Amino acid sequence: MGIIHQLGLVPSIFSKWWKIKSNNKVQKMINQIVPIFISWEIWKQWTAYNFGGQKKFYTNKMEYHVWNILAALNSIYPTVIISGTLPNMYHMIERLQPKVTVQHVTWEKTDMGCFTINVDGSFNMEKGQADIGGVIRHNNGNFIRPLSKLIHCDNNNQSEAIVASFAVQWSLAEGFDNVTIETDSLIIINMLNNNSSGNLNLKRFIQEANTSIGNTLVKFVHCLGEANMIDDSLTKLATNSGTETFYSYVQLLPKEVKSLIQLDKWEFSTMRRRYEKM
Repeated sequence: MGIIHQLGLVPSIFSKWWKIKSNNKVQKMINQIVPIFISWEIWKQWTAYNFGGQKKFYTNKMEYHVWNILAALNSIYPTVIISGTLPNMYHMIERLQPKVTVQHVTWEKTDMGCFTINVDGSFNMEKGQADIGGVIRHNNGNFIRPLSKLIHCDNNNQSEAIVASFAVQWSLAEGFDNVTIETDSLIIINMLNNNSSGNLNLKRFIQEANTSIGNTLVKFVHCLGEANMIDDSLTKLATNSGTETFYSYVQLLPKEVKSLIQLDKWEFSTMRRRYEKM
């Protein structure tokens, strides 16, 4: 494991052990717990020898360390299968790589006569403000009107709640009452659909959004971030311009945003990659 255990005092040896650079989270956990396991086994042997009638002090109980490591791995990382001797196990753990899951994500068109508003918020802690973006589209993906602007808020969840509430007001002001509002914040979507929030800073915006809906057909739907890339680009426009901007024509949008709109209309998918936690 990279430790010369014959030299130095126990505290310094353990300190070096705990500071070993790890290749992954599993190895980091093993580096943290193995010294504790060794100390525990030594203490058990010492007490058994001095007080339990054991006639010999066993200094090498490697099988117990292996059993303890396997028990810890099975408890915290049940998907990691390791076996063999302790050196072989450690070499296997060093080479572990997270499993990659790939998913095709496509922006989904709505039913005939239903409009979609995709919104997104990006909070900047240093400035205490958020860049928000949104776009209204026909059910076939045709552009109606995008927006980018800056708002002042306290955190990212608040920016997502504000932009969702704003989207309701925006859709009603445009005369659309059959609208699906999509955002990639599942926390805010759940709050909106349940019309409740334990956070007082968010509660006002959640209630405002639901009160404004009234008897309309406005609904809130969660979408993956890869299906919300247009709004992510619009939030960056707000950062660059520093002003609230409504775009009346798609030709006025930057090239990268126009390209994303066209790709959504063609129903091109985006690759979503997620790594198994290790």
